[in-house]
Amino acid sequence: MSQPVFAESDATARIVTGLERIGHLMEQLLKMQAMEHGLSPLQVNILIHIHFREKACTLNQLAVAFDLSKATLSVALRSMEQKKLIHRKTMPGDKRSRLIGLTEWGRRLAHVAGFYPEPLRRIVAPMALTDKQRLLHYIEGIVHRLEAAEDMSDTAG
Repeated sequence: MSQPVFAESDATARIVTGLERIGHLMEQLLKMQAMEHGLSPLQVNILIHIHFREKACTLNQLAVAFDLSKATLSVALRSMEQKKLIHRKTMPGDKRSRLIGLTEWGRRLAHVAGFYPEPLRRIVAPMALTDKQRLLHYIEGIVHRLEAAEDMSDTAG
């Protein structure tokens, strides 16, 4: 039996819809992980980000990494500090800036929360290496083009 042939526009629409669905499902996995630990998805992302950086960072660095305002991040960080997940230390040589690092509890939680993409990893892991390389090539190309388009719209506005 032969494979159905799709019009180019139909195939494009199905690919875009599939990518959107994957993104939505990943967001759902993140939300479930956050709820399990009494955190917001942003707070889980902050924990994971600092954990995998393996070093403390500043509010400015987080604002750039998450493309969020300092005010929005400050609210999330204040709550995380109250929950003893992060600590803030004055930066050497700059008393106004503070380094944000994880507490031991924050490191443990970040490690556990970092497994939220595990269902997707289990799907991708058994793929043939050549298929993974091809998929990675296409994904990186799409991401690069989207980032370039975003950069162009930032400079146009």
